[in-house]
Formats: sequence, C-alpha cells, structure tokens
Amino acid sequence: MDNKETTKLVALIAQLWPAMKINAATPDAWHLVLSDLPLDVAQQAVANLAKSKVGYIGVADIRHQAAEDAGLMPIEQGIAYDMAAKVGLNSGTGARMLPGPVQDAYWQMGGSQAFEGDAAMVRSRWNKVYDACCAKRTKELLSGDLGASIAVARASAAIDAP
Repeated sequence: MDNKETTKLVALIAQLWPAMKINAATPDAWHLVLSDLPLDVAQQAVANLAKSKVGYIGVADIRHQAAEDAGLMPIEQGIAYDMAAKVGLNSGTGARMLPGPVQDAYWQMGGSQAFEGDAAMVRSRWNKVYDACCAKRTKELLSGDLGASIAVARASAAIDAP
C-alpha cells in the first residue's frame, strides 16, 4: 500500500468511527506499519472489524484481522490437539504434514511418545505447549511482512482451486 492508499484507508476508518481521533499525521503514522498490506486486504479487514469490533480500531487490529481473513492464524486448540493426537497414535505418520504451530507443538511435546499417556494429562500439557507455539508464530507473522505471507497464501489457494 502506498501513502495515497493509506490515506484512503484512514478516510474510510474516519467514516466508520467518526469519533475516533484522526489528524493529518495519522496516515503517515499508520503507513509505517501497514505499508506491506495490499489496500484491498486492509479495506476488507477494516470492513470485517466494523461489523464486530466494539470500540476503536488500531493498526494491530487491522493486521490481525487481515491475517485471520487470509487463513494464516493458528487453528483452534481442540482441532489442533485432535490432529496431533491422531498423528501421535499412528506412530508419527504424517507429522511433517501438520500445520506450522501444530507441528511445532507436536515435536516440543516429544513426538508420538507424548500421546501415549493419560489423555487428560497429555491434553493439559498440549494446551500450554500449543499456546506458546501459537503466540510465537503469531508474533512473527504479524510483525513480519504480512503482505508477502498473504500473497503466498493467495497463490497457494489459486493453485489448489479446481
């Protein structure tokens, strides 16, 4: 997104949240942290936030929503556990096919052996390990070149489309 597009985005935000404090310096400040996002991605994120966000939005909200819209955020903890447990109970078959943070947590848990114990204890440990892996991956994603990550996800989706 260039400076002109960031100004356009800030104008949209000013219309959706008219009481939000926005001044002449806002587009320049927001451009520093949103310039890696394409305008259409940022606008869609703002539109989605306007439908559900209580209170004002900030650039971090936009980045988080854009990543979520692109399917880049970690999957829900229960689903991730089921995926990892299935791989664990199959002696590790498919471990390298697990999504990023699920794979990270699977290996940090100790691989397939970690899923052989008491299910409640394994699940409790999984929750902590997976949350830590998700936090690390999310921080890296949101503070890095999110626009490039979204472009890769879009290209991958185009390849997978029939």
